[in-house]
Amino acid sequence: MNRDPSAAPHSEPDARVRRAWDLQYREPRESLALAQQVLADPLVPAEAARTRAWAHLCIAYYRLRYDSPAVAGESLDAAAETLAGVADARAQVVLANGRARKMVMQGDADGAIRLFNDNLSSREPGIAPLDRCQALNGLAGCYWDKGDWSQSLAHSFEALNLMRDAGENHHLAALLNNVGVLLVTVGDFDAAQRLLREGIEIARDFRHPGLQQDLRAALIHCELDAGRAAEALPLVEEIRGFGDVVPESANAGEILHAVAEAFIANGRWAEAMIELARAMEIGVRYERPEVVAINNWLRGLMAYRRDDLTLAIDILTKAVWQLGKLTLPSITCRAYRVLADASADAGDYEKAYLYHRAFFQHHEARLGIASRAHYHALTIRHELAQAREAAFRDGLTGLYNRHYLNSMLDKLIALAHRQRSPLCIVMIDLDHFKKVNDQHGHDAGDAVLIQLARLLRESVRASDVACRFGGEEFCLILPDTTLDEAQHKVQQVLATWQQAAIDIGSGRLDSLSFSAGVARLGDSDRSAGQLLKRADDGLYAAKRGGRGRVEIIR
Repeated sequence: MNRDPSAAPHSEPDARVRRAWDLQYREPRESLALAQQVLADPLVPAEAARTRAWAHLCIAYYRLRYDSPAVAGESLDAAAETLAGVADARAQVVLANGRARKMVMQGDADGAIRLFNDNLSSREPGIAPLDRCQALNGLAGCYWDKGDWSQSLAHSFEALNLMRDAGENHHLAALLNNVGVLLVTVGDFDAAQRLLREGIEIARDFRHPGLQQDLRAALIHCELDAGRAAEALPLVEEIRGFGDVVPESANAGEILHAVAEAFIANGRWAEAMIELARAMEIGVRYERPEVVAINNWLRGLMAYRRDDLTLAIDILTKAVWQLGKLTLPSITCRAYRVLADASADAGDYEKAYLYHRAFFQHHEARLGIASRAHYHALTIRHELAQAREAAFRDGLTGLYNRHYLNSMLDKLIALAHRQRSPLCIVMIDLDHFKKVNDQHGHDAGDAVLIQLARLLRESVRASDVACRFGGEEFCLILPDTTLDEAQHKVQQVLATWQQAAIDIGSGRLDSLSFSAGVARLGDSDRSAGQLLKRADDGLYAAKRGGRGRVEIIR
């Protein structure tokens, strides 16, 4: 059986583990505390292996984000040991994803790719959306480390769109940050800015200071690239407003670097030095070579801005050597440019020429990466949009299908309540449709369905939604429409339909009709099911009343 914490029996330990897993991205510190409470609770029986295993997994995933691979590995090993003999397929998926992420942290991208792919292929199609998303996101990081930008972008956007479809906002915000950072790294700042601002909006109410800081740190780079140094400072204040940067955070160095660069761009040297010192401490303590390299790049940039050419050249020479071992094309490009300018200002024109040539080589490569990334992102979005559109369309009529109705109606109901605007639902059922199929064949029946779908499509506004509910049933969603307006509209459609005649090859069908029920969103309606049921009640009242009529439910 494919069990997860949310499917566990409702004992207190399981409830805490379920909440801990759900809070991973929204409130990570509370997630960790809850999982630790379960393991420390003497009332949790030793035989409750599933509960303890999921607690270890919650802790392991926290450690994978905020600690070293060795520490995370201890919790992963504890989870594996506890799961021995326990039939929990989802826990095994989560464990395998965690082990792959640990391999990424240890620099084994090839091994991690194999494990992520094995996990995806062996668990399909039952893998949970979140687990699939974590595997795809992990693969994106692996391919990034290998310099395969196309594969990295492909997996990143697939994960992003998977979470959009799943409606998992707390995970979506983290993915928007990841993809935004990736786009910043290759230099596609406009696309990055759109995603990062969307992430900030989604995460506005999260108690996750690290994510809030990550999103704003990446946005600082977008502002600086656009030459808006002053606009970066309010983002610095927002970062500080979420509390001190946690040194153990996986992205602590990147956050401190963004703050430091904002200070450098605005000539606030002392504050920049404080942030750089903190970042260097993190880079050395946690063995993060990219943090050390970027730190040297920013120290060299500050020395150049302060006209200390000797120091700038010395530090930047070290920085470009370090950056050459990493996949940071945008920063490497900028570092060579400043080093070339510093060498020219110092009168060393031979080295300035060599550094400028290296800059142009990296600049062309970066532009190519950014261009390919942008093109690839657009291609992926287009393909995914087409796939989503096809999944939401009825193959016969071209109207939206019931799957689309189910995905949209609750959102439209919530929007109508927030805006205090009217919303109506119409359920339509063709009268005597079985007789059409029995007497004239299914091709004739299909022709009737297609013609009614065409009439509905032509009769609604762009803001309305027309769906084929199933069989000969159709549904209309009419936002910003009162009950009287909806009744009038459907009666007009019915009158047009009753005058229609359809060529079916062997003759023409006329005397067509349908029955319809109309319901208005009430103050107490909070779900699609409530509203659809009342519209359905109106439909059956119309059937009982003689068909070919529209009944409203007030």
